[in-house]
Amino acid sequence: MVKEKLSIKDESAVPKYIQIVNGVKEMIRSEGLSIGDPLPAIREICLQHNLAQETVIKAYNELKELGIIRSELRKGYFVANDKVGRTKNVFLLFDELSEYKKILYNTLLQGLDKKVANVDVYFHHCNIEVFESLILNNIDRYNVFVVMPFNHAKVSSILAKLKGRNVLALDRKEYFPTDFGNYIVQNFDEAVYDCLQLAKDRIRNYEKFTLVFSDTKLIASNAAKAPREIKKGFTRFCKENGITHEIVSNVEKVNSGEAFFVIDDLDMVEIITLARDTGLKLGKDCGLISYNDSPIKRVVADGITVISTDFEQLGRKAVSYILDGPQEMKEEVETKLIMRDSL
Repeated sequence: MVKEKLSIKDESAVPKYIQIVNGVKEMIRSEGLSIGDPLPAIREICLQHNLAQETVIKAYNELKELGIIRSELRKGYFVANDKVGRTKNVFLLFDELSEYKKILYNTLLQGLDKKVANVDVYFHHCNIEVFESLILNNIDRYNVFVVMPFNHAKVSSILAKLKGRNVLALDRKEYFPTDFGNYIVQNFDEAVYDCLQLAKDRIRNYEKFTLVFSDTKLIASNAAKAPREIKKGFTRFCKENGITHEIVSNVEKVNSGEAFFVIDDLDMVEIITLARDTGLKLGKDCGLISYNDSPIKRVVADGITVISTDFEQLGRKAVSYILDGPQEMKEEVETKLIMRDSL
């Protein structure tokens, strides 16, 4: 017997059928519904909430596909499984497992451990054939898809094959369609500008501030090109604060009185090496900021200052979406300045 009623909000941006799906799940979690209990009749929900019959049927079919409810001919729908999260088979598609994305990866796996039926992780390495085959070959094996797209003309059409399914895109919004349903993304332009503003007093200790950025090369810590929005944030910061600045594609010499902002970890290593070989001390004679944190940056050269996306937060948000979804999610994660001795 149903102990509580579904709550459906007309003013919510979440589609009505998804509100029904989430409402039934919540009733099961709160023990308002137990295994074997009947669900409200389709006609009853339609009358109570002024809904079309197709809306309720779509919600109930979604719950059936997830294994949460079952139907009996001429009798109605009944709760089949009270382990709501465990009905989910999750498909995770990353570009590659860089150092900072290991934080995201571990947060996801720890958050989903023993709460879903299965989690499988795949990597496309920014290869469009691999990306396409992994999605198309697994499209009927999973009911939750978490995908990290990349910059390629075919990505949007491939993602369109997942239309109507439970899909969450991660990382960089410019890589998937503007009308894509659910996503959690990084911010680059405003986030870089804001973090540099927080480091302004330290940066002013140097005569020149140089961004090491290439529009063409793939960065070593990620099989993708660095987002150009970083250049916009850097340039805006320097111009507004009257800071002498330059953007270069590589570093051949480190001068006393110069601070660097690097995207690629190989450029970070090169600057540390050049500074050491010329007898310059990081944080005193020259400065260094690196993009995206990793465990090694906490200790190398007495600690490297970083501007970094909070990948743990990204992972926690993705876990929330997977366990509580399908739900509407369009969010940006926080980018933080972490000050250490290199600046």
